[in-house]
Amino acid sequence: MSKKDIALSDGNFSIFPHNQPSCPYHTHFKFFELVNIIEGKATHYLKGGGTARVKPGDYFIIDMDASHKYEADPGTHFRIINCIFRPVFIDPMLKDCNHFSELLNSYFIRFGGISYIEPPTNHVFYDRTGAVKKVLDDMLKEYNSDLPGYSDVIRCRLTELLIITMRNIINASKVVTDKAVSAVMKYAEDNFALPISLSSAADEVKLTPQYVSLRFKQVTGQTFTEYLKKQRISNSCRLLLSTDKPITEIAELSGYTDIKSFNSVFKNIMHMTPRDLRKNLKKL
Repeated sequence: MSKKDIALSDGNFSIFPHNQPSCPYHTHFKFFELVNIIEGKATHYLKGGGTARVKPGDYFIIDMDASHKYEADPGTHFRIINCIFRPVFIDPMLKDCNHFSELLNSYFIRFGGISYIEPPTNHVFYDRTGAVKKVLDDMLKEYNSDLPGYSDVIRCRLTELLIITMRNIINASKVVTDKAVSAVMKYAEDNFALPISLSSAADEVKLTPQYVSLRFKQVTGQTFTEYLKKQRISNSCRLLLSTDKPITEIAELSGYTDIKSFNSVFKNIMHMTPRDLRKNLKKL
């Protein structure tokens, strides 16, 4: 797959430096945007999210469907690195992901049991150690190279960058960890292949199903049943890609005894059949 295929045809990822003295309000309807300030100072405006002063070393993430703009200080040479990506670039399970919080609950990036006081996409971070800038420089170098597997390297570095960001949020006390929800999520992750339910999860944490159901939705933005389905389908995707096991066996290993039910849930989440996904993933 060529660089043009990723950056233009598929539209899943792009990274580029940009001199941007000012920029009117604009919206990325199908992308997340990560911006790193390289030079100069400006005021950043996020509709519905307030205003922030930004300087070299600052970086922030713009959520899908969010509108924002910059106004550089007079006489300032304002330079940024823009990293724009679709969720499916990280994980094909995220085809219908529309918010950054959904990305964090994906198969590869999980900060389970965390409720955000301030949305991560409303926060300006400071790259004190230079780690974020280094990752972005590496991604830019790979993106402009013709080396085999460069897109896989970029995917790994983007995952690393997002994890660094979430660690910064945790260290800055921008989150509240809910131990009960975290325990329920781990229960689902460890036991998705078994016939578990909201009731058995509630028994595990010694709370009522009603309380667990309400709190789980408040913290994660999804029901326990939805989360369990995603864990099971995530596991089936991994097995479809990494093994030659029959689909019926993969369904059983993912917690489904009825192949029709498995196929229905799989298609509802992935918008394709297990057989089609296996075929598509093996082309990559």
